[in-house]
Amino acid sequence: MVDRTSIEWINKHTNFISREFIRAINDACFEWLQDEIKPDLESATSTWKHQPRFSVNKKHLDITTSSKRFHWVNHGTSVRYARLSKNWESKSTPGSLKAGYGAGRVLKRVHKPYPGIKPRDFGRTSAEKRAPQIPRIFTKHIVARAARIWK
Repeated sequence: MVDRTSIEWINKHTNFISREFIRAINDACFEWLQDEIKPDLESATSTWKHQPRFSVNKKHLDITTSSKRFHWVNHGTSVRYARLSKNWESKSTPGSLKAGYGAGRVLKRVHKPYPGIKPRDFGRTSAEKRAPQIPRIFTKHIVARAARIWK
């Protein structure tokens, strides 16, 4: 028969272990974003004149930037109000994290819309590329928290 004191002890330690496990998962997600995904985004935009600044938010576990240009290229646009030279080459391509140097120039801003920018989806591409790192990072953080719990 289990007495009341045993049940309270089990509940107290179960809640503590659950909180520590969630902290380990959050730490692992933060490390993955900071050390794996953010460098990929910086690499994908390394040849841009306007360098976007990326920051990892530990509370929300996301990467943010205030760069409108990055947003347009990453998510794409339905229309473009610029005419481009015939030798135009974009610095990036959809599904790639490689930064090229591009070619061509914007001839002029126009009122007539042209086809928009195809989305590059840098974040998704990076996440797919870096997914194999997740088990190693998560295991490292869970083991470290467990070692602290049962010291």
